[in-house]
Amino acid sequence: MLYISLTDQSLELLETKKGLVSDEKFIAVSRKLFKEKVLEYGLISDAKGLVTAFREALVTAYPKEIKDNQLSLVLPGDQVIIKRLPVNSEVKVTPEWIISQAKNYLPQDISHYESYFKEIDGRTGKTILFTALPLSLILSYHHLFSQEKMKINFLSVAPFSVYALLRTKISEGETYLYADLDKYERYYLLDHEGPVTVFNRKSAGKGVSADIKTVLKKLEEEKHHPSKIIISGEKSLESKTEDLSESLAVPVVKMSHLIEEIQKESKEKIDTGGVPLFYFDKTIGLANLTKLADVPNFASDLKIIEERYQKTTAGAVDTQTAETKPVMETIEVVEKEEKPVAVPLKIETEEKEKETVPVVEEPPLVADSITEFKGSSRSGSFSKYIWFVIALAIGLLTVGGYLVMARGGSVNLPFVSQPTATPSPSPVPTLTPTPTIDPDLKKEDLTVSVLNGTDTSGIARQNADSLEESGYTIGTVGNAEEDAAETIIRIKDSKKNYLPLLIGDLKDKFSTEKVETLPEDDEADAVVILGLK
Repeated sequence: MLYISLTDQSLELLETKKGLVSDEKFIAVSRKLFKEKVLEYGLISDAKGLVTAFREALVTAYPKEIKDNQLSLVLPGDQVIIKRLPVNSEVKVTPEWIISQAKNYLPQDISHYESYFKEIDGRTGKTILFTALPLSLILSYHHLFSQEKMKINFLSVAPFSVYALLRTKISEGETYLYADLDKYERYYLLDHEGPVTVFNRKSAGKGVSADIKTVLKKLEEEKHHPSKIIISGEKSLESKTEDLSESLAVPVVKMSHLIEEIQKESKEKIDTGGVPLFYFDKTIGLANLTKLADVPNFASDLKIIEERYQKTTAGAVDTQTAETKPVMETIEVVEKEEKPVAVPLKIETEEKEKETVPVVEEPPLVADSITEFKGSSRSGSFSKYIWFVIALAIGLLTVGGYLVMARGGSVNLPFVSQPTATPSPSPVPTLTPTPTIDPDLKKEDLTVSVLNGTDTSGIARQNADSLEESGYTIGTVGNAEEDAAETIIRIKDSKKNYLPLLIGDLKDKFSTEKVETLPEDDEADAVVILGLK
């Protein structure tokens, strides 16, 4: 797998591979500074320049050239919206309620965004972690890398990758302020469950302490009091944490020291060829992020995102002249800057004529972690069994030699496997994040069959009636062929955009974590097999 982190100044690459008897290992790294301005506020301003830099980074990787075409990507946090929405005891949380609340924060209608939410049961009550990203931004990177024959399997944003790196360090009740200190500063406030808020500012040039004090004052107004500050970026190199801790009255730790500490705990040395390891903090965090179940993946279904984008832009304003502004909250604007314009990007390739790559219009963010299990036939299962036997036999023959062989330059990547969590008082389990619904969908256009996989008589009819009252078209109602230990939702790929809608109407009564693909020739669009939970 190839993990990529993008900023306005550089890109960082980390290639890994699965070991035969061990966790994922990293086998190559690369960092490339942009010679020209190719990204602004996370938007692509020079597609050709970005492609050129990406190609050079692949070739000049250490210790060898990178050739993997399956990638995970983390974007800067400028174009993302992250909000914590309080929920009072009288509110029933539904996707529709989330949409109504999101309107207070989104620059455009929610149909222009891919968004997710996560319910959190905390000490002070229930809250919603809402996150959204513009469809146009997602597709601009999808199209660019597609032309390079690269497939994006996972796409998220920097606040979540930093959270994935630090999450085991943050106990419940604590908040960490991550400060990426360059000319253009980015701040992410994180707690045990994920990002709390994100914002940026241009440095006033009065020193790191003065810059962070401005941010702390802003956070204090919002009743946030960080337990610790993690500083990263170029300006963190010369900063003295002891002086900062005293000046800010909050413990300050350098990301460079923190990563070294994590590396020592793992008893592994990560060789980056001389490049300071802290430059790869978001890339390493991304490797962790892809393993978590309760974080957003904005590339979970790019086909549906493409269709939604085409629908929302039909008859929309001319993107050739429309102005795009960063949506991350900005504090203390020091001087007025020209904002990037959302002009469709054109990339020249050797094989194709110039193609248009959509660029961001405006953004949001959320977390999609609904696991999809593809249905398999008997022959498919048998084939997997044969390969398992072959792999096992090879493994038994080679494992002894493998364990005593030299590592050959590859190093265990400790951040990819789940590290042991720091003990925290009274951890509270949370629900899997759920994508918000497309507001243009009509429930009556989804035909749902309801089958009883339990020994409780009448449960299928009861819940079918409830779904029908909610507006769905009901198909078959009856008994499942086998008992179901948990509820299963099967839905056609062509109707997958209805999944959040259906989950929202079922999650209060049943587990909605198990999702499978329904054949396109089935009479129903979705089948719900009711289980014991």
